[in-house]
Amino acid sequence: AYDTSERFQFLYATPQMVENIGAYHQYRLLIQKQPGMLPEALNVQITLPANISVLNVAPQESARYSLDRTVLEFSLNLATDHWIEVTYTG
Repeated sequence: AYDTSERFQFLYATPQMVENIGAYHQYRLLIQKQPGMLPEALNVQITLPANISVLNVAPQESARYSLDRTVLEFSLNLATDHWIEVTYTG
């Protein structure tokens, strides 16, 4: 209906996307804005493997949780494309 809003949530697992760089591991995720789409708020959560140490995160995460595994949460404004990069060891 006109003048309403909806919230969509996607949950998926990707194939192996971690690049090994010596003793380090790097995960990179590209989030692309669709042409013609108005800017949207976007929340992304990344669950990392167990027993790792996070070395670098870009952009800075908005929250970090450590339960059984480390979870990084990002709050982005999807006005342009965004790269999320996480480097860790373990």
